Amino acid sequence: MNKTDILEVKELHKSFGDVEVLKGIDFSLKKGEIVSIIGPSGSGKSTFLRCLNYLEKPTKGSIVIDNLKQDAKNHKKRDVINFRQKTSMVFQNYNLFKNKTALENITEALIIVKKIDKRSADKKGKGIMKKIGLEGKENFYPSELSGGQQQRIGIGRAMALENKVILLDEPTSALDPELVGEVLDIIRLLVSEHISMIIVTHEMKFAREVSDRIIFMEDGIIVDEGTPNEILVSPKNKRIKSFLGKRS
Repeated sequence: MNKTDILEVKELHKSFGDVEVLKGIDFSLKKGEIVSIIGPSGSGKSTFLRCLNYLEKPTKGSIVIDNLKQDAKNHKKRDVINFRQKTSMVFQNYNLFKNKTALENITEALIIVKKIDKRSADKKGKGIMKKIGLEGKENFYPSELSGGQQQRIGIGRAMALENKVILLDEPTSALDPELVGEVLDIIRLLVSEHISMIIVTHEMKFAREVSDRIIFMEDGIIVDEGTPNEILVSPKNKRIKSFLGKRS
């Protein structure tokens, strides 16, 4: 593993029954790097993200995050718990606790997982609420918030944990078009703080703007990768050209 890398994946496979979804992924992420993953539906992008923190258990291969290694064939439950504390996940559909307030959604993991006392967690949570533009909404429940506000809470929860890598799985796909911008603005805030991130996204303009590197996935493999210009502006690969052509 390179000294500048925070994450390294080798020969990652994932099958669901007889269906092989990931077919041998090799990947690395540098500290502070922003990588966007694009590609057609069903190409394995979200499955890859979920395997990185063992929400889905890989069938084969190894993952190293911050020098902590997990091998698909040989690991213990306690190892997985420790491993998951290296990453934070932002989901497509927010995954907020419906019976907890906005503030409680941000502080829950701080108290339960990080063992921070409630007073300190609340102070940190309120600071995050201000940062994501939701000051005054601390006692609102998810049902009282718009989709964009709920997703900002999801991102705020990830920010509060201060884990090594933030994984964002199509964070704007469930939003109405007019709400997309406010969520992208919060992700830009994370980018400005040089937090290591992997973003599965269909927002090509945004990916071009914020990414250090873009990966194109199809049929469970990485077809190509490069700078935003190499992949989105002047792609050499015919499959990428075809994919982008359908979106223009």
